[in-house]
Order: sequence, then structure tokens, then C-alpha cells
Amino acid sequence: MHTYKNVPLVAKFRLLRASTAYRGGLGFANARTKARTVFTPTAIECKKKSGFASEILNKTKEKVQNTVNGREENGFQNRKALKPGTVTKMRKVYEDTLKPHYAETGVLPPYNDAKYQFARTLDEIEGMRKAGLLAAEVLDYAESLCKPGVTTEEIDEKVHLMIIDAGAYPSPLNYGEFPKSVCTSLNECICHGIPTPDETLLDGDIINVDVTVYLNGYHGDTSRTIRVGKVSEQVETLCRVTEDALEAAIKIVKPGVPLRRIGATIHEIADKHKFGVVDKFVGHGVGKEFHSGPTIRHHRNNDPGTIEAGMTFTIEPMLTIGGTRDIMWKDGWTSVTADGKWTAQCEHTLLVTDTGCEIMTLSPAKKALGDHLIRGAR
Repeated sequence: MHTYKNVPLVAKFRLLRASTAYRGGLGFANARTKARTVFTPTAIECKKKSGFASEILNKTKEKVQNTVNGREENGFQNRKALKPGTVTKMRKVYEDTLKPHYAETGVLPPYNDAKYQFARTLDEIEGMRKAGLLAAEVLDYAESLCKPGVTTEEIDEKVHLMIIDAGAYPSPLNYGEFPKSVCTSLNECICHGIPTPDETLLDGDIINVDVTVYLNGYHGDTSRTIRVGKVSEQVETLCRVTEDALEAAIKIVKPGVPLRRIGATIHEIADKHKFGVVDKFVGHGVGKEFHSGPTIRHHRNNDPGTIEAGMTFTIEPMLTIGGTRDIMWKDGWTSVTADGKWTAQCEHTLLVTDTGCEIMTLSPAKKALGDHLIRGAR
């Protein structure tokens, strides 16, 4: 996922963590939580730091204060550059909710790219289906919230409540000390944006909402890029091509196909439309563990490995209008494009069948409307 000295760390959330130790109380206030005992992850009050501008620019103080991540505030689509905001306390979950192993400590196991996850028994397949369906329902709900004037903090709060009220655990919460229940990546944010009360959606924005739930011992993982109001033609094309790339990649998934064909398929479509393909972040195995092998690269590659029946993994291409080089914020999670150009991503969890694959995270709302099952709202 994150490359350090050309060594890829391939788990989706496995980023280099900031060296600062965080401490702080946690809280979640909602009337519905009072009737049940709540569990608080033992973790952090992870606050986003100011941007890297003061460290990477040798300019006047006035100039530095008007820059973020080394570039001017007003940039692509006449939008101000994203800035780190104040990260509020972690939300609580019900004490009787089945939780993943990292929920209390935030400590992750070593990532094993050679360890694949499979769903072969009826119980395993049904467990994955239920987790995938809940994740899809939550993402549909999150999309309905993405309107001008809404903050990403509000999205996180409402999504969190829907997940815990369904008897599930929000998988990102305290995963490697990630401080929120969902990732909200706005405009030039490639992935892993942390919701804050300072980040307000505007008409014409795009936002990727990445939802993962842990239900009855299984993770279901999905995301899409949502258009907020009316977006520009260029941005709409970016979103559509990203969705087309995911769809094309899903269509070639079946036993015996080399894993590297997924990346080649995506890259070919991106090239046709002159979009960049982010190679720093990858898809991954998913199931009883949040992240495992196989590593699913979305760009052309020579990785070994063949798709097998029963495998469960995600495909989640990230395409950019400009360059693919990123800047990582000091929070250790938020990745933004270095040139400030916008980026789109969409993701599904798949189960490989004998003849193809089953999409475990199809949108029930879009299916009911007869809409495309991968695309976001337009």
C-alpha cells in the first residue's frame, strides 16, 4: 500500500505510522447507546497535523501560511487545497458486539501476502454474503448523506450508528489506530481520509466513502466515489472511467486467470482516457481478516499468482486526472495527490466461483432502481 524506499507495504491500511504517541479520552453520545453497555477502543485522540508546507518550502512566512502540502490554496476546479482538520474522539461500540482482534489494542498482525482467504463452505459463503450486504447497505446510506453543507464528521457519525445498530463493528475503527469508523476521501485525497467537523462538502465536489463492516466474524469491504451536486464534465468522466475499469476487471475474474491481468485490464482503460493509475495502494484478500494476500495491483505488473475458486478479495482502482505521486499527511493515513488534481476510486469484495465471481457488495438500492450496480450517483 505505502512504498518506503521502494519497498511496498501492501495491506490496504498498512501505512507507515507517525512516530508521535497519541493519548486521550474517547466518547460517543447518542441516546440509543444508553440502553446497552458500550465498549471504548483503547487508543488515541489522533489529531491531524498542519500540512508539510512549512517543512518543504523555503519561502516567506506569509507565503508559507497560504500554502498546503507545498502548493497554493486555490487550485484544481478553483477549490482550496484540503487541509488537516481537528479529529474528534473515537466513537464507542456496544460491549456485546463481536469485535476483531485489533479493536482493543489497535495492534495489527504481520501482513502475509502468501496467505489467501477462501470462502468454500456454505457457512463461510453465507457469512461473507451477509457482511457484504450490510457494507453495501451502509454505503448506500452514506451516499444519501453526501450533500452540500454536510461535514465528513456527520457522515462518520451516522454511518457508525447504522453499523453498530446492525450488530456489526466498523472495521476501520482502531485498525492500526485509525481514529474513525469510515474513510472519507474528498477531491484530491486518494484514500484514507479521516472525517473531521472542519471538512464540509460543496456542490461540485467528489468524495470516496470507504465502508468496511465486521459482522459475525467476517469483513465486507466496499467503496464508491460519490458526486456532490453537479460536477464538471472532466470530473464526471474520471468517475465513469474508474467505474468502467472496475467493471472490466471484475469481468475477467475466474479460476486460472493470472492475478496480474487485473492490473493490466484497469491500466489499459485508464491509458485510453489519459488518466493516471495509482500504484501505491492495492486491493487485498478479505474475509475473517481485514487484509491479507493476494495483493491486487491496479497497474501493469509482473506479479506471480493465479486466481483460484473460493478466493475472496477486493479490487479497488484509484485513477487520477493528473499525476499519481502523492503526499502523505503527518497523520500517517491521509494521502493526497501532489499536484492537487482530483482522483476517484471504487471497490467491491468478490468471491471467486467455478465460472467467474460473485460480487458480495452489490448495492441493493441501485439494484431496486435498475441502475448500474457499480456506478455511483450521477
